[in-house]
Amino acid sequence: MDDAGETRNDADGVLVVSAWTRGAANDLLARITMSGKGSTPLVRAVTSRDELHAAIDEWLGSLTT
Repeated sequence: MDDAGETRNDADGVLVVSAWTRGAANDLLARITMSGKGSTPLVRAVTSRDELHAAIDEWLGSLTT
C-alpha cells in the first residue's frame, strides 16, 4: 500500500544489491541488478561505496524520466 492507502500492482522499478567486503582493507564488491518499468534488467559490478551510491542514484533518476 502507498501513503494514500492505495494498493499498487506494478512496480516502477526493481533494484537488487548484493554486497561483500573483502580483504584486510574491507574493500567493497557489489553486484547490482537494476530495471525500470518496461526495461531490460541491467547487471553491474562495482568496487567502491562511491560507485555503489552513483549507480543507485542513476537508477533512481531513471524512474523519474
